[in-house]
Amino acid sequence: MKAVIALGSNLGNKKLNLDIAVTHLEKIINNILTSNYLENKAVGGPKQEDFLNAVVIGETNLKAEKLLEKLLDFFWYIIYSVFIFN
Repeated sequence: MKAVIALGSNLGNKKLNLDIAVTHLEKIINNILTSNYLENKAVGGPKQEDFLNAVVIGETNLKAEKLLEKLLDFFWYIIYSVFIFN
């Protein structure tokens, strides 16, 4: 199955955050291609830092639900380990 995943960060070292995400995705997605990183203004909501965004595309044998589960596990790992416990 083809997987297309949007990435974005506006906290801390944004480039490092995306680099870490791509490294993690390489473990669950094959033949990964990553777009250039693009800086974008935050739109709507409270005033916040600009975002650094990218898109990753590749192939996976995981079903959509399992892929989502793994992505959410990684998301919560980052939230807790980097932003809550640091």
